[in-house]
Amino acid sequence: MIAGLALPRWAQAYEEDDRRSMAECVLTIRKQPFAEVIAAMLAHAMRPGAEVVFSGQPELPQILRNRHLRAQLR
Repeated sequence: MIAGLALPRWAQAYEEDDRRSMAECVLTIRKQPFAEVIAAMLAHAMRPGAEVVFSGQPELPQILRNRHLRAQLR
């Protein structure tokens, strides 16, 4: 899944303060059909049991809860 690949890339860019890469990741994530997928992922990340939902990529709940990412995806 593209969103699942772009999110860890965004987190790495965030840690490195690489705003250009962060913006590229956000643009990729916002593209259809990813916009609907990411909206669901953002919602599930805030719910109990998120670690189970994202067990295939356990780093995703923490990334999806990042307030900077959430603000960029609004």
